[in-house]
Amino acid sequence: MKRISLVQKVFRIGFLLVALQCVGFAQSPITYGQQISILKSLKSDLHVIGVMAGNISEKDISNFSRTAQQQGIQVFVAQPKDPREIPDLYKKLIREKKAQLILIPNADDALMLQIGYEYLKENAIVDKVGVCVPDVSLISQGAFCFITKENGKFTVYINERVSSYVGAAVPKEENPSINYVLR
Repeated sequence: MKRISLVQKVFRIGFLLVALQCVGFAQSPITYGQQISILKSLKSDLHVIGVMAGNISEKDISNFSRTAQQQGIQVFVAQPKDPREIPDLYKKLIREKKAQLILIPNADDALMLQIGYEYLKENAIVDKVGVCVPDVSLISQGAFCFITKENGKFTVYINERVSSYVGAAVPKEENPSINYVLR
């Protein structure tokens, strides 16, 4: 077994810390208000957003609702605890609450990004509802959009086919703080 010197250990730890700091500066979290504003710019007739999250805190629900209300948007949150709850909660958001977009806010929500997303991608397009996801790789699998912030500028990845199907479009007026990427 090879022994690592103290200097090598310190160097590796220092390198790891610098790398983590760079990642932290490259991508900063997007507030709920910013997400809603961008979604509203994509879909001008947006009035109702459904949020599906297996692991969202009461504080996040409150923040989301408050910022949405300030922008004239209603938000309804569905919290499935079991995969069997997803179809009923989705139908309630779409039929009763009239959600125009479904947002999955957490990148660490295994329930919604695996089983939940499979259900949503099959049903949302039939209902002409866009699904906004926290993972850019889901855009190629039928999600409507993914929003990120890198180096102080928003980047919005949009599935062009889904966008036209749900009645959304990239704004004609350019915004210097938002970069739209059509896929």
